[in-house]
Amino acid sequence: MTADAFVVTFADSLLEVGIRAALMQPEGDLLHPDLETLTVLDVATDSITSLSGLEFVRDLVDLDLRGNQITGISPLSSLQHLEILDLSDNTIGNFTPLAGLVLLRELDLENTGLSSLSPLAEMTSGRANGDAAI
Repeated sequence: MTADAFVVTFADSLLEVGIRAALMQPEGDLLHPDLETLTVLDVATDSITSLSGLEFVRDLVDLDLRGNQITGISPLSSLQHLEILDLSDNTIGNFTPLAGLVLLRELDLENTGLSSLSPLAEMTSGRANGDAAI
């Protein structure tokens, strides 16, 4: 293991299973450099409740989290390469972690409890898609 390689752990075992499947690494330590090779992750409808650890998958461009049980999305604020994000059908309390994701071009927030776009006002190149209740 190199000096900049460290083991990443995930609070939610179902998220870890999805990441392992995407990396085709069913066993062993998940190292930080390995996670940086992942650009697309589809963990829709996997009953995920926590995104802790996802902040180390920094090169994600396309992330599908729809239909889980996610309420907190703060780890997403580190994913500065995200262009496509689907959070639909999750009950999310705070959307401000998305404000700095300026590369987003597709954002689905349908059925998330969004009542105002003000937390996303800083987004300059993105747009919100879906039937967000405003």
